[in-house]
Amino acid sequence: MSENETQAVSPDELVPGRECDGCDVCCSILKRDKSGRRREGDPDCPHHIAGKGCAIYDTRPATCRAWHCAWRRFGWLPDECRPDQLGIMLTVEERDEDSVAPESHYVLGRAIDDESAYKTLLAQDVFWSLMQQVPVWVEVDNERLQYGGPKKMIDPRFL
Repeated sequence: MSENETQAVSPDELVPGRECDGCDVCCSILKRDKSGRRREGDPDCPHHIAGKGCAIYDTRPATCRAWHCAWRRFGWLPDECRPDQLGIMLTVEERDEDSVAPESHYVLGRAIDDESAYKTLLAQDVFWSLMQQVPVWVEVDNERLQYGGPKKMIDPRFL
């Protein structure tokens, strides 16, 4: 995970009643470094059980307890936008000096299995709704590209 992610939120900022309930996408996409900080690219957490979640969920590290995807934070997102159902994990990020995004804050979409998830009608509706409030970027082949709306992706692979 990049150092610019701003996912740590207090429980009162989460959508009431919305729980992960078996979704373990953040455990497989976002890793932890030796200090416990979440980041991309590190080896899998030894406590992550694929398809089931965290083996030490009740005693998981504070960094894991405090981290939440956009689905847990934005009540207007429908239940079908839970990362394991949408096929995309949405995160809120903050710009740093290495960021390709010029905005101070933006939403980043990461496809879980393959980038075809970006082409679904639901994903495009969600991206379009997000764009009314904040810039939206997506990851494609480990590169971040700005989402320009349905049929206006910067990258022609989305058309």
